[in-house]
Amino acid sequence: MEARLEAALIRAAEVERELADPATGLVRMPAFNFTVPPVAAAGLPAGRRLLVLVRPAAGHVSPASRQAPPANGAAAPLEATPFLGPVSRLSLDLQGQRIVADISTEDRGQFKRGETLHFTFSPDACQVMSDPEVTEP
Repeated sequence: MEARLEAALIRAAEVERELADPATGLVRMPAFNFTVPPVAAAGLPAGRRLLVLVRPAAGHVSPASRQAPPANGAAAPLEATPFLGPVSRLSLDLQGQRIVADISTEDRGQFKRGETLHFTFSPDACQVMSDPEVTEP
């Protein structure tokens, strides 16, 4: 089954993902696991495909350390940092999946292309909907 994290945060359309545990909101993806609010997953069966939306401004990016990323986070190399006026949009490659996070333009200089960063977001930042591409038997 597949879950897609969207709204410019992660566009994950071709890799298997699943709602692993509706009671805890755990969603499994090949690159990392994350949680959504359990109330958002209530009533959905394990293995259900989801569409998960997170605004780019809801993500947090920091330099990767040798430690594992925190919960609801992953390490990914920085691909690009386009300037969008008051914000810069960081584009990261999470094992073939594009992650986009907005940062203040003033903070743009602290990140370098090719550098591995930790990307995190709060479960409360997730909006969960049934995947419109799902056809139920």
